[in-house]
Order: sequence, then C-alpha cells, then structure tokens
Amino acid sequence: MVTKMAADWFESRDDLPTGMGVLVSSWPAGIALAALCLPAVQAAAGLGAALLAPAILCAVGWAVLFMVWRDPPRAAKAAGSAVGGRLTGREWMLVGLAGMIWAIYNVALVGTIAWTPVLLEDRGLGAVSAAAATSFIGWAAIFSVAAGGWLSARVSSRDVPSLACFALSAAAVASLTHLGAAAGSVWVMIAIGVAIGPAAAMIMTLPVEAARPQVRALAMGIYFAIYYGLMGIGPAMFGGLRDATGDPKAPLYTAAVLLILCVPAWLAFRILQRRPVRKND
Repeated sequence: MVTKMAADWFESRDDLPTGMGVLVSSWPAGIALAALCLPAVQAAAGLGAALLAPAILCAVGWAVLFMVWRDPPRAAKAAGSAVGGRLTGREWMLVGLAGMIWAIYNVALVGTIAWTPVLLEDRGLGAVSAAAATSFIGWAAIFSVAAGGWLSARVSSRDVPSLACFALSAAAVASLTHLGAAAGSVWVMIAIGVAIGPAAAMIMTLPVEAARPQVRALAMGIYFAIYYGLMGIGPAMFGGLRDATGDPKAPLYTAAVLLILCVPAWLAFRILQRRPVRKND
C-alpha cells in the first residue's frame, strides 16, 4: 500500500525513480540498523527483546505516517486513486516479471547480508563484530539506492545502468568469498552496498510502468505477493545449501547467481513491454 501511495504522488513525473529510490532506501536502512543493533540486544536481553524491538519501531512508523500523510495533488489523485477493472493478460505478464525481478534481487540482497557474518565468523571475527561489519552493506545501500533513483531520472534509458548494477553487484558478492581476512574490511562492505543498491530504485519503477493507474493497487498487490512468496522460500534455500555443503561460501555464491538472473528477467520485461499491443492483450 505504501508503494502505491508513493507511486500516486509521482505519477507521470520525471522524478518517479528518485521518489521510489528514497522510499526503497528505507529497506536497507532497516536491515543495517537490525544487523548493527539486534545481535547486541539479543545478547543483553534475550531473543524476546530482539523480536519486540522491531515491532515497536513498526508501531512508531505507523503513527508517524498517520500524522503526516496527505493525499497527492488533485491531478495525481484523479489518475492514481481511480480503481476498478481487471489486469489485461499483458499486464499480468509484465507485473509477474517485475515481481520476479524484485523478489530475486531481494533474496540475493538478504542472502548476502544474512550469510556474510557467517563467512566472517568462519574467518575469525566474533559474532557481534561480524554483524557490525556487515551492517555497512546496508548503510552504503541507503545512499546508493537513493542515488540510483536520482541517476535513473536523468538518463534516457534505465536499462544500461540497471543491467550494469546487476553485473557489478554479482561480481562484488562473489569476490567476497575470495578475499580472506580482508573480507571483513569496512571498505569492502561499503563497496558491496554501493554496487548492489542503485538497481532497487530502478526495479521499483517497473510495476508502475506495467499497469494502468486504475488497476495499480491490484498490480502492486500481485507484485508484492510474488516478492513475499519467494522471500519466504529464499532463506530456507540458503540454509539448506549451507547444511548440504558445509561451506559458508555457498550461500554467497548463490546470491551472486541470483543477481545475474535478474539480467534476463529484465530483458524479458522490456521485450514484452515494447511488443506492439494486440487486440487480445
């Protein structure tokens, strides 16, 4: 719902990617904050406190949104809040591809952040130190996600920067497994966050492009249903690979492969989007 609300504000504006980038930057911010704080909270007060802390922050966030939110300007509201009708077959396919890209990308991101501390612990760092070092991926991504939105609003095509981000971030994650003790460097973590972040803002423009304004709420629901479905499977997949191989590098190799898979999925979205509309579409 929040994504749809933000999209209504930026409907038909050149700064749509920037707005979505600022919105999505809250995602790595939350991950970074959790990676930095929750291990210490759990160590000091137990698992219950570590689970309660994010719940309290969610309640605070809801309260702030309730206090400050206002409807978009009338023109955008007219375009974005009109609801009704069904998705066409073409819209279903485009939204499905967009959801797959977002899901695969985020499974790779979460896998990287979740399993990098395990790799660092295997190389001698303590649990809290490994989590704190890994949090710099999220801190860097806060800025690189927003920067990606700013950049994509100023280029004629978002395709090249997006595909470059997928390739660079896959290379950065894969290289982490070969750095030895240097893998725990703050600068290495920042480099991964800078590489992996910008694509997020560009991906978030895809569901806006995929469906008409009057069915955007439904499209966003499908988009995020695909995302949460795969996000539910992803952590178990990473854990299963770790158990099966006994190698802390296996989840990170898998995350790199998932980032590469975003490339053909993105190209498929563009090919379908640019195909001439047929009568039965």
